[in-house]
Amino acid sequence: MEKSLIELLSNSGSDDFDENKNSFKPILYDMSNDDERGDLKVFLANNYSQINVHNRIDNQLLELYKIDNPKIKLGEKEQAEYLSQWHANHNAEEYGVWVYYPWRKDLVHLLPKNDFIRLRTSRNQYKIHPEEQRQLNQKTIGLIGLSVGQSVALTLSMERVYGTLRIADFDQLDLSNLNRIRSSVSNLSLPKTTIVAREIAEIDPFLKLEIFDEGITDSNLDKFIGEGAEQLDLLIEECDSLDIKIKSRIKARAKGIPVIMDTSDRGMMDIERFDLEPNRGLMHGMVDESRAEDIDQWTAKERLALVMDMVGAQNISARLKASLLEVEESLTTWPQLASSVALGGALSTIVSRKILLGEDIQSGRFYLDADQLYLAEQNSYDNKIALDRPAPLDFDTCRARLMELDLSLPQNAVRPTEQDLNDLVEKACLAPSGGNVQPWKWIWQNGFLALFHDKHYSVSFLDYRHRGSYIGLGAAMENLEQRALSLGYEAIEHYRLNEYGSDLVAVYSFKAKEGEPSDLKSFGDRLEIRLTNRLKSNAYRPIPAAVKEKVDKALTGSPFAMSWLEDPSKLERLAEIIGKVERQRILDPVGHQDFIHEARWTKEQAETSRNGVDLRTLELSEADKVGFKLIQDHQAIDYLRNWDKGNGLVKMSTDSLKNCSALALLHCEEHSAAATLEGGKWVERIWLYLNNQGIAYQPVSPATFMFARLAAEDSTTSPYLRANLEAMRAEYLELLNLDKSRNDLFLCRLFFSEEPKIKSLRKPVTDVFKKF
Repeated sequence: MEKSLIELLSNSGSDDFDENKNSFKPILYDMSNDDERGDLKVFLANNYSQINVHNRIDNQLLELYKIDNPKIKLGEKEQAEYLSQWHANHNAEEYGVWVYYPWRKDLVHLLPKNDFIRLRTSRNQYKIHPEEQRQLNQKTIGLIGLSVGQSVALTLSMERVYGTLRIADFDQLDLSNLNRIRSSVSNLSLPKTTIVAREIAEIDPFLKLEIFDEGITDSNLDKFIGEGAEQLDLLIEECDSLDIKIKSRIKARAKGIPVIMDTSDRGMMDIERFDLEPNRGLMHGMVDESRAEDIDQWTAKERLALVMDMVGAQNISARLKASLLEVEESLTTWPQLASSVALGGALSTIVSRKILLGEDIQSGRFYLDADQLYLAEQNSYDNKIALDRPAPLDFDTCRARLMELDLSLPQNAVRPTEQDLNDLVEKACLAPSGGNVQPWKWIWQNGFLALFHDKHYSVSFLDYRHRGSYIGLGAAMENLEQRALSLGYEAIEHYRLNEYGSDLVAVYSFKAKEGEPSDLKSFGDRLEIRLTNRLKSNAYRPIPAAVKEKVDKALTGSPFAMSWLEDPSKLERLAEIIGKVERQRILDPVGHQDFIHEARWTKEQAETSRNGVDLRTLELSEADKVGFKLIQDHQAIDYLRNWDKGNGLVKMSTDSLKNCSALALLHCEEHSAAATLEGGKWVERIWLYLNNQGIAYQPVSPATFMFARLAAEDSTTSPYLRANLEAMRAEYLELLNLDKSRNDLFLCRLFFSEEPKIKSLRKPVTDVFKKF
């Protein structure tokens, strides 16, 4: 039966058909050797019709004459005379070297080896002195990894920086590699070692190559590093394998071999002079060597985190940061560009040459960032977005504002002791606040305790119309009232704000307690039990019906209600919406700036400021830690926004919602400032109760705060953001079975977990409270 075209074409590419498919060694015939000259004659007799003969020896002879006689200029006539005389004095059949490249079926006539090397490197002089060239030709370089490594290998070879090159890679060429690896589509599926070896042989057949086409493994690493005269003079590490990165450095350090690495981003060059510093820490001390012994057992996330530490996540380019956030979203792997790879090849060759020639090249991490050549004209990224942030509220202004009310102290009022006053405010300040900004000031004047809103600390993109602040201030009021009851007082409210924007929030006096508080008002002696828990739940457990009934019953008769979402499929959909809203927040320039501003990235930052979100409280996975490092860069976020990407931000927000017991929303009909403040009191009251029942609680309220922007036209809400929020809120309301007119105040995640080890800090009471 006649074969189809596909079958014929498939067979033509088989290994059996092409005996030279994986060959990479040229065959050299030295014409000064009688035996080899005879071998060439036999070869030609058997294969002449199948090969391509390239005899350009005359051109090479003329070039050789020119470099030996730089002062003499030969015209066309003189060149012809010189060649005629040369052929009269030499037997061309016994001159030079014929090189056969089996994979190309090319036979090329070249100068004798020494003349070939001298001519081929002549244009290196005197940037590389001939004596230096001879020194380099005695060196052995090892190169692991042939993506960036291909450019390194070819540039090293063109400059002839070595005499022997060991190359290692287990991978083959894929079509997607051709964005940065210079090769032909006819080489697809060939081993990268074969492709690189062929290219080098076509540049210089006299260079010695040693091929490790299985890559580097535990079993061949010692052989690759070498012993005695076979030992490497320099190791260039460009592989993706984290364990090989570390193990090869350990071996190199033990042998006193310098190591360099280029990352093909921002021209980053890493240099480790183990030849000069035998006790130098791996990767400049960024690798915990005691842990590295078990690297084979590390999880993928642990490896990723270490890679980010090793390359310095904060220093990689904004575009690479943005791209890394898209890996496993819209990308399969991290990107590389031919331009950066070519630059890496050039830099690696320069550094290699200098090290091998004994120049004073220090260990360290260096950058030659070509992208910075034009950023001087595009410095908008360096300008922070200016928010209309008022000056901090001072205590004298608070006092004057309180006196304007002209309040009279009730006859039954009592004055708490100095100790109790300090205790009341201190416990009130244990309340939560958005971003832990603690936007409160307290003063004591003439028997009244007044709470003020210090907008200097709370102005943010997320705190639209002070909504988040009022909930936090309401929570502080609830703490104050419950703490007063536990100390034998009752806090009497004389004033509460009733319009958005007021600095004065509430004014209290105190009287002796009468009777016992209700169940949900009895936590004043243990307010510290309320905490934000950002841990993940290991397994699903339902919220007990009795707990929900208790909350619902407490809310009966109030303007507020709680919606409990517990259906797993609906939880998953709502979690996706929450993540998408968080993505919108971080992609917004102001929202991103707020996010960075409120984060405390180190223990020292958290303990010095005693506000903001201590990232240690987020209990981040290793992968999330990498993500948080990447999203600090506002330019990377700009790229994601312009590309309409950033779905990795959704995943970062939704991972913690897995296995949660419920998402619970507190809502009411009224949208006033007073209702929002009262809602904050209920949030704290319910939160305390749930934590007391052993139920973990995490606010996921940025969604409700962002949706609040839809209630009115506002210039800070772009049409793009508004359209996205409207679409998400429609599905959100459908899931919760709520009318769009409802004031959805506060959304939380409820689950079962151990307590977090680290809690957010609070400012000293003396910073926020003054007695007059």
